[in-house]
Amino acid sequence: MFILGTNAHEQAVGSQMCDAFEETPWAHENNYVGTIIELVKKYEIDIVFPQTSWEMFELSKAGDEIRKHCRLLASDHELVNVCENKYLMYEHLKGKMDIPEYYLVHSIDELEEAAAKLGYPENDVVFKPPVGKGNRGVRVMTEKADRFDLLFNGRPFAKYISIDELRKTVEGKELPELMVMEYLDGREYKVNPVLVKGKMLICSVKDRLNFASGLAMGFEVISHDESVEYGKEVMKHIPMD
Repeated sequence: MFILGTNAHEQAVGSQMCDAFEETPWAHENNYVGTIIELVKKYEIDIVFPQTSWEMFELSKAGDEIRKHCRLLASDHELVNVCENKYLMYEHLKGKMDIPEYYLVHSIDELEEAAAKLGYPENDVVFKPPVGKGNRGVRVMTEKADRFDLLFNGRPFAKYISIDELRKTVEGKELPELMVMEYLDGREYKVNPVLVKGKMLICSVKDRLNFASGLAMGFEVISHDESVEYGKEVMKHIPMD
C-alpha cells in the first residue's frame, strides 16, 4: 500500500506518517481540486480520502471529474452541503425526528425576538453561524454567568455573552446570518459512523474531554447506545455513503 499525504502546511505532522507528501492549496482556493487531480495522475492514486469537512465539501462538488481518475470516498454533494450547513440540516430533519427549537436571524432585532420566543432571559440560548467549525461565532447568551469568575477563573474563551454585551459588540455593524437555538447543557458526545447508503455498518462514540478555547483536546471511546440510535435516525434521513 502506498499513502500520499497532502496539506496546506509543509510542516504538517501527518506528513511523517505517509510514504510521500505534497503541499497543496487550501481547500477553499480555486486551484485546490485541480491540484488534487494532478497528484492523482502523478502518483497513480486509486482512492482519495478527504480528511476535513472543507475538503469533503470541495471534492464532493467536483466528484464527477475526480471519479474519472480514481475513487472518491465522499457522499453526493447535495447531502454534504446539507451536513455542512446547520440550518439546512435542521430544516431537512424538521418534522422527521426530535430536534431542538431553532430560528434563522439576520439582525439584532430578529435575534432578540427569537431569544424571547426561546424563553430568554430565564432560559439560556445559543447562537451560531449556520456554516462554520471550531466554535467560531458560537456564544451562549445568558444573564446568569458570573463575569468576575469567568475573568479570573475561567479559560480565556468568551463562551458566554449577555444581550447588552452583544448589542455593544455589533453596534453599527451588519449582523451575519445566525441560528438562535435552545441551549442544551450537558456532556458532549461525538458519534463516528461508517455508512453505506445511509446504513450504519459500525459506529464509535467518544466522550469529548479537556476543552480549551471551545475545542475538545481529548476523547474517551465509550459505549453509549442512545447516541448510536440517534445517529442511526439522523442517517436514515440523510443517507450518507
